[in-house]
Amino acid sequence: MCIEGERILPIGNERLVVAINKPPGYITAMSDDRNRPTVGDLIREHFQTPLFHVGRLDRDTEGLLIMTNDGQLAHEIAHPSSSVCKTYLARIAGALHAQEINLLRRGILLRDGFRTGPAEVRILEQTHDTSLVEIIIKEGHKRQVREMFSSLGKQVLSLTRTAIGGITIDLVPGPGDIRILTKEETRLLRRKKGTC
Repeated sequence: MCIEGERILPIGNERLVVAINKPPGYITAMSDDRNRPTVGDLIREHFQTPLFHVGRLDRDTEGLLIMTNDGQLAHEIAHPSSSVCKTYLARIAGALHAQEINLLRRGILLRDGFRTGPAEVRILEQTHDTSLVEIIIKEGHKRQVREMFSSLGKQVLSLTRTAIGGITIDLVPGPGDIRILTKEETRLLRRKKGTC
């Protein structure tokens, strides 16, 4: 981070929690042997402290990603038992019908045998060609949101994670934006069960 044009780096064992707006096309990794763009490329010039990502976003998914050097916090946020809410906006092909919404709200069996927990689902916009759906989940199974819609025969055209716990993408509004979270903001990450 820079203050008055000068680069400032965290010292020693300081706990660091960083929000990133991951652009599409970036891999959630610190490096890639095939030279694809990574989130490591986005943060490397800003931080000397080794950071690791909390959960993943697939290459085509954009949005809020948390990175930290605090293993306990990462476990609290990412572990399925934590019930920390993750909010996504999914643009899907076609309409999403009431029966399909109810399946998502009850939990759905994915192709790999994983049964999701209940999701909160709201249609924000719908035309005959596409639907914009807000979906809130509490797990973090691999490609979970895409697989949930795929189980219904729906193609996800775009996917953005907009919130984790009480932290929203508004803190890092532009693709590639990075921000160190305050202690209060870090506490908001842990917002759990109940209404997300």
